[in-house]
Amino acid sequence: MTAKPNGGIAIPPEAELLADLELCISRHEDGLPGKSIASQDGWTFLAKDTSDYLRWQFGIKRWDQAQLDKANAALKSRVKQIKERNGDYFFFVIPEKSAAYSEYLPGVLKHIPAYDGRPATALHSSPDNQAYYLLQSIQQFKKISQVYFRGDSHPSWVGSFLIYRAIHAAVSRLVALSPPLTINDLSFAAGAYRGDLYAQLSETFFADRPELFSIIGTEATCEHNVRVGLKEQSRAAKPAPVDAEYAHLTATREAFVWNNSNQDLPRCVIFRDSTSQYFLEYLAEHFSRTVAIWHGGHVIEEVLARERPDVVLHIQAERFIFTLPHARPIVSLPAPQADAATQ
Repeated sequence: MTAKPNGGIAIPPEAELLADLELCISRHEDGLPGKSIASQDGWTFLAKDTSDYLRWQFGIKRWDQAQLDKANAALKSRVKQIKERNGDYFFFVIPEKSAAYSEYLPGVLKHIPAYDGRPATALHSSPDNQAYYLLQSIQQFKKISQVYFRGDSHPSWVGSFLIYRAIHAAVSRLVALSPPLTINDLSFAAGAYRGDLYAQLSETFFADRPELFSIIGTEATCEHNVRVGLKEQSRAAKPAPVDAEYAHLTATREAFVWNNSNQDLPRCVIFRDSTSQYFLEYLAEHFSRTVAIWHGGHVIEEVLARERPDVVLHIQAERFIFTLPHARPIVSLPAPQADAATQ
């Protein structure tokens, strides 16, 4: 991944084009049984969800300068506050599949350029905020592998390893990390994947395009892919019990802890969402202790105070970053007090 550019925000699309795009997106969304639209190529994309990402991708929705300034201020404050704790903060934005694979969008959407001033690109172009939008890396990786699942909103197994390599490269510019894992450290197997978006397609879609899935051999599977993972002989970071103090932070989402056999390595906390599910174990190989917490995009005071990390990795899907202008740099989420009657 190349160094961050320091460019400005692109000129937004003309009003006439925005109106046409809104009409096109609305037509695709009308009558959807779920949150999934699909192209003639059998690729699925999020639509009609709470993030409303397609409208951000094409500039129908966008930040004004004041919102961008507030988002940058929140990120810069995180960088500063974590630096005061002797740590380094990195904010990684995982591109939406519709941005990474726009050529497979349905209808005319595949021919419309994305708005270059959307929040992810604007943050990436801003200096001193430690925000990295990984689209450029994804576009390079597409030349050698399928980086996202066709029937899901998340990076594929191979794509997750390639994204890990991009994150390692960016962090290594500021922090001395052990060398990145290579293909020799991985195991490979055939894997079937259904996908959350595939599961929401209408019966009409399957009836009209049976040839797209006829080679799979099962109605419950969208695609076959290459499942990759870390070889046991290459694994130095072992899963460890999750501290009880973190249980209230994760709700129904699983937290993860790894302890490395090499305790001379730096310590790491990862605030994450589902986009990082398949590359957390790779990152853990470079740290003496890694704690991965899923909690609504927040950077949490209690976790930082307990772990005292040298590195804080904040990894978030592009569709979730639009709330950043309203975000607090660091939030306190203390454990709820036990009911006095039960004490």
